[in-house]
Amino acid sequence: SDSTYGLAPENPVLVGGIQIRQGPWNSRRYLNALAGPKGEEVTYERAGSCCPIEGQPGQAGQALLDHYRVIWAGAADSVSLYLNLYTEGELKAPVGFTVKR
Repeated sequence: SDSTYGLAPENPVLVGGIQIRQGPWNSRRYLNALAGPKGEEVTYERAGSCCPIEGQPGQAGQALLDHYRVIWAGAADSVSLYLNLYTEGELKAPVGFTVKR
């Protein structure tokens, strides 16, 4: 119900793990579990890195979020999702998405 969860850089999906290398793997697992609003298959593409995060591993104590563009059949446009690969948190589907069954 949080309209910013995953959809705004200020409230990214926290997919990190115990080891930093788990972040990219967890990102793919998370994105592969998402579905469109009516259960449609989604496709995604990494759009790059953005948005510095203070106090995270990385250069000079900063890291960047991963930015993905996600779309499904019938969608008017793709949706930006922001993922934090360094911090672990509760995973939910962003508003407008569902989870594969």
